[in-house]
Amino acid sequence: MNSKPPEKKASFSSRMQSSVMGAPSNLKDWHAQSKGPSTKYMPSRPGDRLKTAEELQAGSSILAAQRAHAEAHRPPPPPMRGRQASYGSTASSEAPAPTSSYSRPAPAASAPRSTPAPPYSHAAKHDLPSQLAGMSIGGGARPKPFSQYDENDKQEFFGMLDEASIVIPTPTSTPTPPAAAAPPRAPLSTRPPPLSTASSYASSTPSFTADPSLPSYPPPQPHGSSAETLLHYILHTPSQPLWFLDPSPTPPPIKGRNDIRWTGSWSQCNDQKQCVGFVLFGDTSCCWYSIEWSARDEKGARLGDHNIRREGRYRPIAGGWDGEKLYNASETYGPAVADFARRAVAGRRPIGNGECWTLAAEALNEVEARGGVPKPWPSIGRTHGMVLFWGRAGGSGGGMGEWRAEDVYVRPGDIVEWRKVTIRTVGMQRGAYAKLGDPDHTAVILSASPPSTPPTPNSPFPIASLVSLTVVEQSAGKVPTEAEYDMSAMTEGEVWIYRPAGLVDMVGTEVRADWPPSCESWEV
Repeated sequence: MNSKPPEKKASFSSRMQSSVMGAPSNLKDWHAQSKGPSTKYMPSRPGDRLKTAEELQAGSSILAAQRAHAEAHRPPPPPMRGRQASYGSTASSEAPAPTSSYSRPAPAASAPRSTPAPPYSHAAKHDLPSQLAGMSIGGGARPKPFSQYDENDKQEFFGMLDEASIVIPTPTSTPTPPAAAAPPRAPLSTRPPPLSTASSYASSTPSFTADPSLPSYPPPQPHGSSAETLLHYILHTPSQPLWFLDPSPTPPPIKGRNDIRWTGSWSQCNDQKQCVGFVLFGDTSCCWYSIEWSARDEKGARLGDHNIRREGRYRPIAGGWDGEKLYNASETYGPAVADFARRAVAGRRPIGNGECWTLAAEALNEVEARGGVPKPWPSIGRTHGMVLFWGRAGGSGGGMGEWRAEDVYVRPGDIVEWRKVTIRTVGMQRGAYAKLGDPDHTAVILSASPPSTPPTPNSPFPIASLVSLTVVEQSAGKVPTEAEYDMSAMTEGEVWIYRPAGLVDMVGTEVRADWPPSCESWEV
């Protein structure tokens, strides 16, 4: 009997990086408290006279008689349902106090927070009914057109206008269609629409695009994300080199790149060999791949597209976080990142190799080393977490960008990336300016001014509305220092602002080569 040979397994990894109106709480039941229509806000009309005391008293007596008659003939309340005591609790025989159908329940008490978050939006929405809702004119009768008004009607109408401010809605022949709602985000368990099978692979080297409405980073991809583009190469490129036979089998499109995290392993069971890998990209997409083949075919040099099994899955670019989740990420990682930057200034020594990017990368590495919180997203390429904002200067401080988050504040511990920027610091002498980025520059934000214009998520936003950013930065030959930049004086270049966040929260997994993936993923 042949026994099953032991499984051989090897692993390898690479970590590559580079340089309304809310209703008042004491609102009373209007129907229960009112004594009839008030004359205070009723417009007077020609010929009206004040009622005598006898007439007012008589009217009051009639109203009192009507209320007494209604009270005497009020139908009895419906019988209350019996309440059964839950296990471990004592049922009360006392009936609950009746609640008015017009009163609002008291809001549930929220857990206290040591540092309350500023509001995520400056626009308050309410669900109060419209003042015109449910109103009928003349008991439901069709109103008389103004063209048919006689002199008495017109005199009465204009007399009312003199006493009150009335807004008359003007109907339009073609109603304005409502804004199209954003399509719901597809669940990861759902296979997306089929994509092109083109085998071209876009270069990962950052380069400026001709379209000023698009950021130069991350670089555009032919298949939506870096992960999808790589999988299209692995799965759909015929007659590609047998790169998976190398001792360190790196897919050719990512070989030599320093803006990714990659790990892989291979194993053999009997005659069957398998190579699996995982790649995390700077655009926050990631992918897994698996390649299987026969050792006999490999030995006989018979490997080809017909006898190699290739599989792959991916997760798209991270996004869709609400304001509360982004705020919680700031509370979890922001204070530690900002504290690292302050200590770097006090230490008066370069961090790591002294490059600007290293300051932010080492801050996130220290947060991970301290423990106690989920592992943060590491600095990969020019990405340091969830992107909040991107913008491009338009000259004379007139640049525009896009606010991509529902948290409308830049907070301590956020990280800013500059690319070929010309800007002034606050208080800089007239005519002077600073150049940031050759081509890129990284800094840790200590504080930021509240935006002068409330941003709307996923909408255009002026760079100047950021007002100012106070940052800690370093560069080769320069120790960490603080600087405050005037965002209204940014006349050239691009800027990104990132929110440090948990790695698993962003991409659903750690950097680990496993097949099949242990989290939700998509097929190409």
